Amino acid sequence: MGLALLVTTDFNIPLFHAVYPGNRADSQQFQSVSEDLIDRYQTLRAHCDHMTLVYDKGNNSQTNQVAVDASPYGFVGSLKANQVPDLLTIPRDLNLSPVLLSVLS
Repeated sequence: MGLALLVTTDFNIPLFHAVYPGNRADSQQFQSVSEDLIDRYQTLRAHCDHMTLVYDKGNNSQTNQVAVDASPYGFVGSLKANQVPDLLTIPRDLNLSPVLLSVLS
């Protein structure tokens, strides 16, 4: 079973949810669920300043990332270790400043 959820930044109040079958790959389900989620956001937009999509590495695909990059929304996603091998060579105890990465472009 999969779950898509739209919540407010303050207090995490649920505004939308969709439960979908677990026997479909997340990356295949991502487009239809994100379209429904964005439709709900558009309805509530008068009361919202911005939207950030948060998704895990199961939703990664070139098609999905192109769609997210073309949208006006922010995003936070995870990557598989084989997508960022250079990052795995950095020692954990190294004190680094945050950086913006664009890995899938």
